[in-house]
Amino acid sequence: MHRGGNRRLNSVLYIAAIVQKRRHPAAQALLARHEPAKGSRGGAASSNATSSTSSTEP
Repeated sequence: MHRGGNRRLNSVLYIAAIVQKRRHPAAQALLARHEPAKGSRGGAASSNATSSTSSTEP
């Protein structure tokens, strides 16, 4: 999909990808392999690092 391209074409391609993701077992297996592995805490560790550096005390 091209961000500046044909909106209708992009919409059709997006819907086709979502339907394939939901219905097609091979697509589900492929997407499951490519999902980033998260730990039990998820993305909390990365947000703590940014929040501690951005806090300023008066």
